[in-house]
Amino acid sequence: MKSVKYFFNNKVILSIFSVILFAFFGVFLVGCGDITIKSMTVNQGTLATYVLRGEQLDTSKTVAVVTYSDNTTKTVEAKDLTFGTIDTSTVGSQTLTITYTDDEERTISINFAVNVVASENDVLSISRLESALLNEFNSNRTASGQYDSFKDQEQPLYVGDDNAFDFRISAAGYDIDNNPVPNITNPKVNITVEIIGDNPLTADKEADDAKTVLTGTSLAHFVAINEDVNTLQFSQNAVGYNFYVTVEAANKDIAAEENATKFETELTVVDAFNVYTASDLMVYDNYYSYYTQKRQELGLPSSVNGVILQADISITKDDVRQEMFWTENTPNYSTAITYSNYVRDNLVGSPIDTSSNEQTGIYRRNIANGETFNFIGNYFSVNLSQFPLMVVELDGSNKEKSVNSETDPNNPEVFINPSYMTSHTCVFYTWTAKDVDSETKVNWKNLNFIGNSAISNDPKYSGGILLMKNNNVDFYAYNTLMNNFYIGYFMLMGEVNNDYSGEYIIDSCKGYNSYQCLIYAWGSEHFIIKNSEFKTSGGPAIISDHGNIDENAANPAETGNPSNVDIIASTIESVVTAQSPWFITYGADAIVKGIPLIDKMLDGSMGLPATDRTILAGSETIDGQSYEKLNIIAVVKSGDAAEISAVDIRGYIRIFNTEDDYNKYYGLGDYEGNPDTSVVNGLDLGNDIYQSATKEKVHYIQDSVTGGYINQNILQNKDGTLFKLSVMKTVVNAVLDGAKEQMPSMATMIDALKINDANFNAAGLNGKRTMLKTVLQTMASVDTYGETLIDTVYGALLTNGQIFGAISNWNELTGNVAGKVSALNDEIDKYTDTVPSNSTSLNIYTNIGIGAIIGLYPRTSTTTE
Repeated sequence: MKSVKYFFNNKVILSIFSVILFAFFGVFLVGCGDITIKSMTVNQGTLATYVLRGEQLDTSKTVAVVTYSDNTTKTVEAKDLTFGTIDTSTVGSQTLTITYTDDEERTISINFAVNVVASENDVLSISRLESALLNEFNSNRTASGQYDSFKDQEQPLYVGDDNAFDFRISAAGYDIDNNPVPNITNPKVNITVEIIGDNPLTADKEADDAKTVLTGTSLAHFVAINEDVNTLQFSQNAVGYNFYVTVEAANKDIAAEENATKFETELTVVDAFNVYTASDLMVYDNYYSYYTQKRQELGLPSSVNGVILQADISITKDDVRQEMFWTENTPNYSTAITYSNYVRDNLVGSPIDTSSNEQTGIYRRNIANGETFNFIGNYFSVNLSQFPLMVVELDGSNKEKSVNSETDPNNPEVFINPSYMTSHTCVFYTWTAKDVDSETKVNWKNLNFIGNSAISNDPKYSGGILLMKNNNVDFYAYNTLMNNFYIGYFMLMGEVNNDYSGEYIIDSCKGYNSYQCLIYAWGSEHFIIKNSEFKTSGGPAIISDHGNIDENAANPAETGNPSNVDIIASTIESVVTAQSPWFITYGADAIVKGIPLIDKMLDGSMGLPATDRTILAGSETIDGQSYEKLNIIAVVKSGDAAEISAVDIRGYIRIFNTEDDYNKYYGLGDYEGNPDTSVVNGLDLGNDIYQSATKEKVHYIQDSVTGGYINQNILQNKDGTLFKLSVMKTVVNAVLDGAKEQMPSMATMIDALKINDANFNAAGLNGKRTMLKTVLQTMASVDTYGETLIDTVYGALLTNGQIFGAISNWNELTGNVAGKVSALNDEIDKYTDTVPSNSTSLNIYTNIGIGAIIGLYPRTSTTTE
């Protein structure tokens, strides 16, 4: 059936009809005697009917059949034929004259049609035409898995104007002899470009979705189409405009399914470079001389204002600057290889870890004042899963900061004297100079990043690479994914000679499976995370540091740069155990082991009212031992110590359920000039609770919803009593015993006032409060002795030192016994029922200058999704 359909193919009709016409009607007959040559035909396939422009037609395999008037035939080879000449310098139809003279000098000449074509694809009929780029773009955009699905799946295709845009067209079809051709490169196509909306070349106003076909000078104003390789080179004039591009096969196969030989898409042009390979990605960098030289060798531009992925990119050791890897000539090599067998076997070829400006990232981008740099992914990925791990920290001079991943030969899941490092090197490092304006920024959009680390107790993964560090420059990430990095987003400010405070926004992004944490804020004074999801880490989901603290200052907390983070309508969680990698690495496992004790405050076993919430997120068995799981949403600490430090700090993490709540709190938009600070949850190390924790050297626990709080001294003693309130009860009873000795006539009444230990221990929190308040009120009412008794109770509490500091206005209340009782009652009331049924987290303020946010769950469930 395929041979029939080709009679309807214009190019095939031309070739076949020309052969028949010239062979039978353009013949010269020269005879000898009665028998003459009647005709000559060329055997199909022995002489090409087309030739590439500028090339010579190969006639050496030509075979012809000569037919005589007596109907006898003779087969003639090329060596016995004479061929005329044709002009192959221009595309078009040419006539080749072929002559044969036999032994009897009978002669015949025929004209053979030859088509001069620009490429072999000119004679192919197309049955399938598609864009690999669009197929991958749409597949990635609509992915539905947890780790590969984007928040916003409606983003357009972005195209840069710095270099040619290639749809990466693939095609299949048939050659002129009807043989299938499964892979056709650069098929002949017709490309139509339409501008969407207003055309700046005309005065006409169009609807936003109106399309105008561009032709002639209008087309050339915006884009140049390279028909030889099917690419589009958009001009600077196209930046900021939307276009609709249709690509159709020029020679469609008659039997092709509808739309099988056509694709179309809308696209938006921006000022950027289109990236198709890992080599292309080096244009991101404008700092390292290695890339400058490589760009020159490859003909890549020396300067671009943006980068757009047009394919999935895999980055390996061979794709990046080679000076960032250890060799035997690297300083400290001979020292480092003595640290462990793992270091010795893996050091050469591993990345050099450093936090200095000179070698912080694989790529470094310095942003000039007023510059905006765009990194757009088009839903494509940057994959570093095959990139080598680091094995020693910084310059390799410290044995305690190297990796030892040796396992027990009898049990490969058990590590022998494991050691860990802290990784500092990232993939993308962005920096800006001091004193820049608000237009200096970096935008990331529609990107998918895959790292080389893993959440594992195997110490080797402590050498995983970080995704990025952004130093000072305003940064906005929208609709990005990231997986399997040591740290995901790292925002910092205030490095040497740079104290600009950037604004950092992570919007509609997702991140998972970081070895240390998903988000790190170091001195980040304006950091917003909204409409996002970050889950699963080897440590807290967020680490927020107060950077540049002067510990020698009179008040260190007032120095440096605290991190301030606003979380809006986002899911942030990291369910860990004391055996999770980060806590082991930094010696924080003891703190994690102690946190589950807080759950005793919630289940009613400490005398507090029982709630339906739990701080426990299940349990996990590791090496035969069960560990309780906790959701550590965030840890706030000093940024001048890699490990836990007891210096006082500042900073907050504010949590808003909706963006409207955020606007209310800060008085933005409709709420300008009328802020409502009641809509915030979260942790604030600038509040009175934190000050009390550090001054009193006790831990405070605050409910995220109500703001109510208690401190560690309300925890029960071994005898089941509540520590702080039980001390107050003991002090009150001792004062009454002393009064009985001074006033024997009132002994019976005084005995009746004393608080019964059994009744007190059996009472809940509110019951204990009531007992203490009642006895204080009664003591105050004793004739002439009331104020003396209250003063005695207060003095005993101060002497004990476990209850509270001096009440500032106590002396001013002399003669006002009711006022003194009220002041003592205020102290009693500080210890509140902190956890209502709808709470999702607790804020913890420690006595060593650290804050944390811990997740809560319904007590009926011990697991989390």
